[in-house]
Amino acid sequence: MKAVILESYVMEPGDLDWSGVKALVPDTVSYVRTAYEEIAPRIGDADLVLLNKCCIDESILAQCPNLKWVGIIATGTDNLDLEACRRHGVAVANVPGYSTYSVAQMTFSLLLAICQCAERYNRAMKAGHWQLDIPAEYGLLPQMELLDKTFGVYGYGNIGRQTARIARAFGMKVLVCTRTVRPEYAEDGVEFVDVDTLLARSDVLSLHCPATPATRGLINAGALAKAKPGMILLNTARGALVDEEAVADALQAAGLPMFAAMPFFSGYTTGNLLNVLYICVFVTAGGYACYFMGMEATSAMQGSLVFFFKPVLAPILAMLILGEEIPWNMWAGIGLMLVASVVSMIPTWETLLAVRPFLIERILHRQH
Repeated sequence: MKAVILESYVMEPGDLDWSGVKALVPDTVSYVRTAYEEIAPRIGDADLVLLNKCCIDESILAQCPNLKWVGIIATGTDNLDLEACRRHGVAVANVPGYSTYSVAQMTFSLLLAICQCAERYNRAMKAGHWQLDIPAEYGLLPQMELLDKTFGVYGYGNIGRQTARIARAFGMKVLVCTRTVRPEYAEDGVEFVDVDTLLARSDVLSLHCPATPATRGLINAGALAKAKPGMILLNTARGALVDEEAVADALQAAGLPMFAAMPFFSGYTTGNLLNVLYICVFVTAGGYACYFMGMEATSAMQGSLVFFFKPVLAPILAMLILGEEIPWNMWAGIGLMLVASVVSMIPTWETLLAVRPFLIERILHRQH
């Protein structure tokens, strides 16, 4: 029997080791990472394969007729063509209990980041803004207390169930929409509802289900139209559950364009593009152009001073072109840099003595 590990990087030394696998199957070959075109050649005549994100589809399976088992070192299986695996008689195994507590913790890290805006307030404060003078581009939202709010869970596996427990600890009411309601759920203190009720009543909706043909695009324009106004959407499951364009459109319609600029280039405005052009043209291109011109016109020591004018000119041009305000501490820094640059350009006593004869000659020549 032969085994192949296609992505050993997901279990580096200090995390878990492969000794158990290699003891069971001594003929085990391991690769740190594997590109798609390398998958079939590396599997070859192996019976077993372990992977994380590598894709196994009809084409790969057709080239690996000896393959009997695929083990995913993760929970999600959407990188495998399960129907193709079934046709080829290849068994598939995943790790359903993988990172249950870590993912539930991340879910509430994201929720608290939205409810408290701590990171955005921190950036604004460091930029010199305080309380009521914080510009809109920081994307601050009204702070929300979670007590007595309704927390919706779609998918009630290990992670969804643990997330619901944390929500109840915050004093939230928990609604659950899941495919199967098991008897042991009766003591969880949650209410089981259909998907439309979940959307209509949830202040926060958290997704915890696999990506299947039934759940792909679950959160689309239609679902968002049924959602409670102001609902917070959290997705720590699979990206395919959410129609990103529909979410971006909903955020734009809600007056939150700064959160709709995902994926890249979606939701850009004229103001956004002006900022990008300013940074590219005036700060970067203009700064380096002046720097190299200075290096050609004078010595390296003198020319390098031009480069240090860039942090002086950047905020001033931002104020003149973009209308941004310069806080007092930045004005102080600009002043210090200008003074330092001027002082460094003052000729030394030795330089003055060296040019003294030349200056005297010029003065006498003009007098005659």
